[in-house]
Amino acid sequence: MAALIQCPICGRENDFFAEPTGPFCSSRCKQIDLGKWLGEDYRIPGSLSPEALEEAGGDGPPQEP
Repeated sequence: MAALIQCPICGRENDFFAEPTGPFCSSRCKQIDLGKWLGEDYRIPGSLSPEALEEAGGDGPPQEP
């Protein structure tokens, strides 16, 4: 069963699970998206400081004994 979505880069309709490019419509769109991540056009907001981890309820990375 095809899960039709729009390509996040060009907007063309395609199958989300299409191999090997899904959710993109082509290898070109897939590479453009990767380039945006590597060029820091996309960013995950937030800080990874110890204070931010404490506020989120995390203990941080495991400590070695």
